[in-house]
Amino acid sequence: MNSNFGDRIKTLRKQRAITQQVLADILGVTKTMVSAYETGTRKPSTENLMELALYFDVSMDWLFGNTQDKSGLASIDISQLDRNQQNLIVDLLAEFKRKNKILKAHFPNNYEALNHPKDLTQY
Repeated sequence: MNSNFGDRIKTLRKQRAITQQVLADILGVTKTMVSAYETGTRKPSTENLMELALYFDVSMDWLFGNTQDKSGLASIDISQLDRNQQNLIVDLLAEFKRKNKILKAHFPNNYEALNHPKDLTQY
C-alpha cells in the first residue's frame, strides 16, 4: 500500500467533516487504528478497505493510488438494464436520499454513525 493511501483517507475524512472517532465507529475499529491508517503505520483489513471505498464512494484503485479516477458506486453503468430496472434504481436512490435528509434533520450530531448499518445495531 503506497503512502498516498493514508493521505487519501485523511483527505476524504476531512471533506466529510468527520473525526477519526466517527470513522472508527463506522469501521468498527479504534480511533488509534484510524490514525495509524492515515499515517501509514497500519494497513486496514480487506473488509475495512471495502467499507472505506463504499463509505466514501471511491474506487479501491483510487484509494491505492493506482488511478486518478475517484469513481466509486456513483459511476455504475446501468445502460444495459431495461427501462423498468433503471427506474427502480432511480427510485431507490431517491428513497435513500429522502431517508438521509430525515436522519440529518433529526440527528444532526450523530448522522454519520446513524447512517451506517453497522452502527444501527447499537441503538
